[in-house]
Amino acid sequence: MKKSDFDIFGEAWGITAEALESILHTFYKDESAMAGISGEASKGPDYPIDKGIAIIQVAGSLYRYSYDRIRAQVASAIANHGVRAVLLLVQSPGGLVSGCKELADFIAQAGKTKNIYAYADGAMCSAAYWIGCAAGEIAAPVTASVGSIGVRTVHVDWSKWNDKAGLSFTHVAAGAYKALGNEDEPLSKKAKDYIQTRLDSLYTIFVDSVAGNRNVSQEKALAMADGRVFLANDAKEIGLIDRVEQDFQSYFSHILKKEKIMDLTTLKESHPDLYAKVLDEGKAQAEAGGKESMATAVSGETDRVLGLAGAVLGKDTADKFTAVVKSGASVDVVTSLKETFGFNADKGSGEAHAEATTRGEILKGLEGAHSNGVHQEQSRETTGDDQDLEQQAKAFADLANM
Repeated sequence: MKKSDFDIFGEAWGITAEALESILHTFYKDESAMAGISGEASKGPDYPIDKGIAIIQVAGSLYRYSYDRIRAQVASAIANHGVRAVLLLVQSPGGLVSGCKELADFIAQAGKTKNIYAYADGAMCSAAYWIGCAAGEIAAPVTASVGSIGVRTVHVDWSKWNDKAGLSFTHVAAGAYKALGNEDEPLSKKAKDYIQTRLDSLYTIFVDSVAGNRNVSQEKALAMADGRVFLANDAKEIGLIDRVEQDFQSYFSHILKKEKIMDLTTLKESHPDLYAKVLDEGKAQAEAGGKESMATAVSGETDRVLGLAGAVLGKDTADKFTAVVKSGASVDVVTSLKETFGFNADKGSGEAHAEATTRGEILKGLEGAHSNGVHQEQSRETTGDDQDLEQQAKAFADLANM
């Protein structure tokens, strides 16, 4: 592992001390762990939707690509007409400060279009709380850890390791602060003060964001933001969360009621008359959809068969065949007129006879296909229209004159 791999620990973190130390120790032992930090963003905004509620996970230690994924998922859910509300399912000790405020601001703005909820599923700490507090309502079970509002960083001093390795590094820079606090020297008071000033500024931004998102005064936000981690009841008492829930399902049911989303069982129990009406309308829509689908299938099958007839019979004959079919003649009528289509087995030489026989067999197949796909049985009694009968008679006459 290279010393430069530790540069990320010099970044400002909104994370619990234990989580950051765990990350550092993991990296120290396993060089391949760096892939977890530098990994690419999620391939797409995939998230489950349950009863119109999009459930978006905020899980694990958070990095910039985590924020990009969450932003993409929230944006997708807001644009999805099938989503009524968004639920952030949070289980995280926090993460990098860089990009966190921007995501929180985005979520707060998105919440003006659709309601956004947050549930602390075990832990909602530091940067994870920064994100979660942008939701319109926050809930947690009694054992959840919430808070840890603050900012921290780590300076790694490699100077003694360099001495043992027989290495000496000289940092050459222009600008008084450019190389200040580098890893090859013990941390000087000037360097520490410089880093502390930066952290103080980020801490103020964090507290201001919490105050705005939770709609509390600066003083109250500061009282929440001393770095302590609270259990759910205490978190609710000081204003970090809004509700203490038994579990996720309990809170999910609360959201459904708040969003006035009912499943059929709840609808049947609460509003039996409305349930019956919905059921009747659903049946009617299903029947109408079935009839429409059947009509579309019949029309498509007719066009397919007539297209095949065109390929076999030739344009002129096919036009007359089509005229008979479109006029409403039954399959039996078309079959009885087969020979008038030019399929007389006695009309010519052996070659003509063979061709006529072959075409006759093809037509027979077409008739069978048409019979399977279309059942048009029209008569004067069913149409009541003299003009339709006249059109059929003309089509038959044209057919006979081929």
